[in-house]
Parts: sequence; structure tokens; C-alpha cells
Amino acid sequence: MYSFGERQKFRQWWLWLLLVVICAVELYFFIYHNGGRYTVYRALGVIVALVVCIFFFFIRLETNIDGTGIQYRFFPVQLSYRKIDWSEVAEVYVRKYSPLGEYGGWGIRMSAGKNGWAYNIAGNMGLQIVKRDGKKLLIGTQKPDELNALLQRLAGDKIIACNITTERY
Repeated sequence: MYSFGERQKFRQWWLWLLLVVICAVELYFFIYHNGGRYTVYRALGVIVALVVCIFFFFIRLETNIDGTGIQYRFFPVQLSYRKIDWSEVAEVYVRKYSPLGEYGGWGIRMSAGKNGWAYNIAGNMGLQIVKRDGKKLLIGTQKPDELNALLQRLAGDKIIACNITTERY
């Protein structure tokens, strides 16, 4: 049986630099400017900054695709996988997209236009899914060629019957 699996995490250097600077500034003000009536707020700022850093450390986008369908989750926001059976899919293809321009950034995003939902961590390549009911979903990938090859094998062996386009990137 053919399958594809991918696990992505936030590893952009600029994001981690920003998070570390925010934590450092919060710690600096808590340690060296502690006292008075703002102590509780400064402690709360340190706690919130550390929780955000820990949250970003554990976030991951997991995608599994096989002959039964597409499973994905954005852990820890989604604890269980969401599944799309191939019978629900009208069209699927790998495409290049603009995370900021089309979806307003990375993470779990809803497009302001007609692009539907996006689940992405990094990069500008994704699996575009158009369901039979017209709803769209984009799942980001760092392995577009491997994903495209799997879709071609599944379609070639008549495991999936939806439209597959390869000329998108």
C-alpha cells in the first residue's frame, strides 16, 4: 500500500529569535526592575512569554496520506486526526501559494477570499484539496515532489478517482 507521512515543526530562526528576545526582555524587567505595585504584572509577563515559547516548541503539523484518504492534525490544537476520505475529494493537487497573501500567515488560517482553510508551518508549497461540496483546504508540505509522486501512483492504480493536476508548481 502506498503512503506518505510528514511531520513539520516551527523551525524558522527569526521566529525563535523573536520569542527568545521577548522572554529575555520579560525576565530582565522582572529581575532588575522588580518591586512596587507592578510585580504581579511582570511575573505574569514572564509566565505568558515562557508558555508561548513552550507552546511553539510543541506545535507540529502531521499529515498522513494513503489509499483510504488524507489524515492531518495541528497538534496540540487538534489532539485527534481529521480525516478526509477519497470519496469526499473532487480535486487534489500540489501547488505553490502565498501564505501571507492568500491566508494572512502560518498556522491554522482561514482565507478572506475563496481559498478556504489552510494548515501550514513553513514554506510556500501545499496540498490543495477541493471537496465535492466545494469546500477547500490547503495542507502545507515540505515534500511536494514526494507528495505529487504518491498522488500519481494512487491515481494510476485507480485507488483514487478524483481529478489530479500536476502542472500547479
